[in-house]
Amino acid sequence: MAASLSNPFRLGSQNHALLERLRLNPVFNHEIVREFEILKYTGRISEIRKKIRIQGFDLVVRRIHGQVHEYRIVVPRQEDREKPQTGRSAS
Repeated sequence: MAASLSNPFRLGSQNHALLERLRLNPVFNHEIVREFEILKYTGRISEIRKKIRIQGFDLVVRRIHGQVHEYRIVVPRQEDREKPQTGRSAS
């Protein structure tokens, strides 16, 4: 699925490395800190999410337990893509 996702970030950057890891498997927040030494990882997650949405993918988070969160790349369902971005329902 994520194999068709291209990596728009500069080779060697934190975003590039993190996106490559996410393309393979979901990643936990503590793995981002430990493996990539990214302390402010939420900023990297936001930047990656913004770029991959252009390609039709999304980056979602799921709370596992306490402060442990899992990040994964998904393809949004068609009805999710058609929802207004403001969160309001169309009348």
